[in-house]
Amino acid sequence: MTRRVATIEERLAEGMARAIEVGDCLIWQGFFSCKGVTPVVKAKDPRKDPTTRYTDNFSVPRLLWERDHGPIPEGKLVYRSCCNNACVLDAHLRCGTRKEWARARKKAGTTAHSPTTKIHLTLAARKRANVSNSIDKAREVRSLAAAGVKNNEISSATGVHPAMV
Repeated sequence: MTRRVATIEERLAEGMARAIEVGDCLIWQGFFSCKGVTPVVKAKDPRKDPTTRYTDNFSVPRLLWERDHGPIPEGKLVYRSCCNNACVLDAHLRCGTRKEWARARKKAGTTAHSPTTKIHLTLAARKRANVSNSIDKAREVRSLAAAGVKNNEISSATGVHPAMV
């Protein structure tokens, strides 16, 4: 028995029906992207093979803009004039360049990253700074492993993440 996968339009309509008004904004109550900042519709892409079962993520603001205003021109992006990433109110959606988006953020006073984004960026930077795997470390890890040293001891001795040992 094959399970019917909802179309993009159906998923968008059901998500918009659950959106709630908060102040001047209409806040999306559906799925968000992996970073947790972009409202996303999970639906099957009709252009892909109909036998596949996986779903794709589609940006809600982009879908709404394309539905109401047509295709987004090359080099443009859809942003919100209210600078609320969860807002899906059509009156707040704008299509423009990155400069226009930055100007809108500056005007709204939201040029800095949110505290959550700052934490994610800081953690990612720390991870990148601590990664210093090289050919010499790989040789050292291999020689310690060949000598029968345990993985967690190799990790603490060389600074290589245990998953990489």
